[in-house]
Amino acid sequence: MKKLFAAAAFAATTASALAVNPIVTHKYSADPNAFVWNDRLYVVCSHDLDGQKGFEMNDYVLLSTDDLVNWTDHGDVFTGGKDVKWCWNLYAPGAAVKDGKVYLYYPNSGGPIGVAVADRPEGPYVDPLGKHLIGREMPGCDSCWVFDPAAFVDDDGKAYLYFGGNGDTMARAVRLNDDMTSAQFPGVMMKASKDGKEATAMPFFFEASYMHKHNGKYYFSYSANFPDRGASIDYAIGDSPLGPFEWKGAILPNWADNSWNNNHHSIVDFRGKTYILYHSRLLSNRQGHNNVFERSVCIDELKYNDDGTIVKVVPTQEGPKQLKPLDPFAANRSVTICQDEKVKVVMADVKGKSTSVVRASADGAWVRYAGFAFKSAPRSVKALVRAKGGARLEVRKGAVDGLVAATLDIGDTKGAFAEVSAKVKGIGAETCDLYFVFTGAAEGVEFASYSFAR
Repeated sequence: MKKLFAAAAFAATTASALAVNPIVTHKYSADPNAFVWNDRLYVVCSHDLDGQKGFEMNDYVLLSTDDLVNWTDHGDVFTGGKDVKWCWNLYAPGAAVKDGKVYLYYPNSGGPIGVAVADRPEGPYVDPLGKHLIGREMPGCDSCWVFDPAAFVDDDGKAYLYFGGNGDTMARAVRLNDDMTSAQFPGVMMKASKDGKEATAMPFFFEASYMHKHNGKYYFSYSANFPDRGASIDYAIGDSPLGPFEWKGAILPNWADNSWNNNHHSIVDFRGKTYILYHSRLLSNRQGHNNVFERSVCIDELKYNDDGTIVKVVPTQEGPKQLKPLDPFAANRSVTICQDEKVKVVMADVKGKSTSVVRASADGAWVRYAGFAFKSAPRSVKALVRAKGGARLEVRKGAVDGLVAATLDIGDTKGAFAEVSAKVKGIGAETCDLYFVFTGAAEGVEFASYSFAR
């Protein structure tokens, strides 16, 4: 146990210095598509499995945040073969919000593309068509790969879907109808001029189309296929959602932490700033796996030059600053996490409602919650847990081996979630990170929520 705890302490110390990228560390995530819903940032992602040997994704993971540091894992929200019968291998998703609904666009591997609809980001999502929306047999949609959908809703309410891959003449777009579940054909080939030459294709286009708007200009971005430096995220600027465009170069060059491999991104405005989300192999490389099929989503701020061009993004391991502190006296979900070690997020029935919870099943497992603002000293802490056997949950201040502020003893809860509590010491009116550390959890502890009391 001492060796395990020492390893966890080293990881936590390192993590504290490096902070928050990737945004979740208990699972692999890729192909992020970000959108804002009720002043909260949501990201729907592909789900890479531990140790997978190829692109074997079958479900989408939903993450959300309101502070850019602690991310809520809502679990798997859409599964091939279950939520949609005709599609089983879910490659990169696209998502858009319109008229109070969330529209999820998904490819079946390299194509075709379908659509699902929900009343909220967490779902449930319903397939209204029972078949695909976009296929290469449709007029103007003859891309080599009909995948990587990205939906864009303009300020006038008109919507577009971008897709395609495997060559600079393979970028496509269609105008979506007002219902967001049907499209206008023929599709359009996306083109951009380069070095003053006529626009005949999208320079270096490979995959991962995306569209966003800034100060009246349209930015079409994508994963480029540069043979001399790997896949960067490039962009072109135009005056219309369908072009023509002028190629401007790289937003996000490739880099060693991505193992010089493929990338996929989205760009979103949130609370007055612009952010780019992308995936890398940072977590897999940290863990010593060095597996290019184990990708993880990261986030960094994106800035513009005075002329509207984009400042090249330098990937960081810190990510953006925390926008607001956590309220320790609120009812906090266990799955709103900054970092963790040796835990999983699973679905569980908590008092009659299916919800995502933290599951610890190893001695020394821990979860870090960043930036609690204690306006006064807490007297006690309580947690909602379920355990098969005895275990202990320690609340530690500042580090995984920091001051033990509380110790919650967990007995066998007989299959139901039960509340446990303990007195708190050593925390005053201050802002600090807290680590919840599990000991004796080999038989499994499920952790749903917690709160402090004055």
